[in-house]
Amino acid sequence: EAKQNKKVRLVFASLDNTYGVELDGYNKKIEVTPKEPTVVEVATLKGTYSLKCAEPCRGREGRLLGWIKGE
Repeated sequence: EAKQNKKVRLVFASLDNTYGVELDGYNKKIEVTPKEPTVVEVATLKGTYSLKCAEPCRGREGRLLGWIKGE
C-alpha cells in the first residue's frame, strides 16, 4: 500500500523459465527471465491493481500473484 503517485519498485525473479506478468490498470506486461531479477518502477494509481500470470504456463495463466494498492 502506498500513497497515490508514489513511485514503487517491483522486483521479479525466476529460477527456471521465462514468465509473463500482467499489471492490471497500468497496461503493462512484464517479462521475467531466469538468472537476473527484472526491476520495474511504476507510480501508484488510486485503487487496487492486481499482478497476474500473463503467459500460458501449466494452467496458471490468470493466477493472482499479488497486488498494488494506492490511496
